[in-house]
Amino acid sequence: MPTLWSNPTSFVYPSVANLIAWVKHASSLGEADMQIFACEQLLAIPPDTRGKIRVPEVYRVIEHDDFVYIVMEYVHGQTLGALWRGSGKNMELREQLVAQVTNGISLFINNFHIPPKCEAWTT
Repeated sequence: MPTLWSNPTSFVYPSVANLIAWVKHASSLGEADMQIFACEQLLAIPPDTRGKIRVPEVYRVIEHDDFVYIVMEYVHGQTLGALWRGSGKNMELREQLVAQVTNGISLFINNFHIPPKCEAWTT
């Protein structure tokens, strides 16, 4: 379970006991756009195909001075990084994690829809 300030660039809201959102300091508006795009693409894939893969929904993007903050859905559970670190030297568990990530990437590649404004990038 995360602490209120488990990461210096993000925090939970309103409190650890009552999580509803994750607020993250982003490097740019492009990071927020990518998060929104990934969530939309995943939701377009039928639930029985995407399985347990989750991408947090973005609730709001806030620009203040030179900073960008992404307010997004808090997805309960462990991060991939925490699962990897927790696996220690258990190669079977690590292979399962790699297979799940590979499956997730394959879903995006095979179901990816390039928005019309981006089609010029493919030529």
